[in-house]
Amino acid sequence: MAASVYLRNSLSKGVAVLLNGTGGGAPALDENADWPTRYTLSPDRYQYWRALAGGLGPAAGTYLFDYDYGAPVTLAVVGWAMMRQYPQQVEVGNLVLECYWGSSYPPTNALGVGLGCTGNDSFAAFTPTAARYWRVELQALDGASAPLEVSGKPWLVEAADVLALRAPGPASSSTRVAVEEATATEAGYAHRYRPGVQERASVALGERAEHPLDDGVVVAALGTTLMGLEGRVVLCSYEGDYLEGTLEDGTAGWERVFNTIYSTAMAVRGTP
Repeated sequence: MAASVYLRNSLSKGVAVLLNGTGGGAPALDENADWPTRYTLSPDRYQYWRALAGGLGPAAGTYLFDYDYGAPVTLAVVGWAMMRQYPQQVEVGNLVLECYWGSSYPPTNALGVGLGCTGNDSFAAFTPTAARYWRVELQALDGASAPLEVSGKPWLVEAADVLALRAPGPASSSTRVAVEEATATEAGYAHRYRPGVQERASVALGERAEHPLDDGVVVAALGTTLMGLEGRVVLCSYEGDYLEGTLEDGTAGWERVFNTIYSTAMAVRGTP
């Protein structure tokens, strides 16, 4: 599977306007007072939206997020980060994300991604599409087909913010790590465990990818893009896993190995 990096959530760029709760056919607000819908515009992973208690909001189990970009914007990826359900032990029946676009409001053209949100972070790429109005729809039902209370944050990524990584070669490497914590027992031994925040199919909390490239122009563009990057990114690994996080130590780099061969390195530290 091709690997790529989603550099920014377009919703956090300060351009998109949240339409929920504004009337004129816009969806009514369905939110926990402490975790409002406007948090979907925040770049902070820990400022996320959460549904009304029990999932019994205006459209019980169907959550709509409508945005006006003010002018057509070309998007290429839709997803959901930091998916959680409440209570934690509830049996999940159906978590499906769909996306709609349009030149007039409300948007009615479905992308047809039908993304099943089985993981902590779930994303799907689609043919780049330009539109002013965008809607993210999340269907959330439990095992008994009853409304499910969930939380998290929608992502909409501009085509220009999708950085494709070349296929790995013999000199490439990819390393995945998970967080383990150690605590001392009364007997003085170290007990190691993985924190519960790694639940919901978070397969790894970190990934490092290094690839030799023979195109100096590509390497320069890659370096320039990543060096100036702030905030969170999403890494789509060669294994098809998605990881939202920050660049490890805030750095990414490249170096000339010999002649026209270059080596690029990027490490993403996942956030639970």
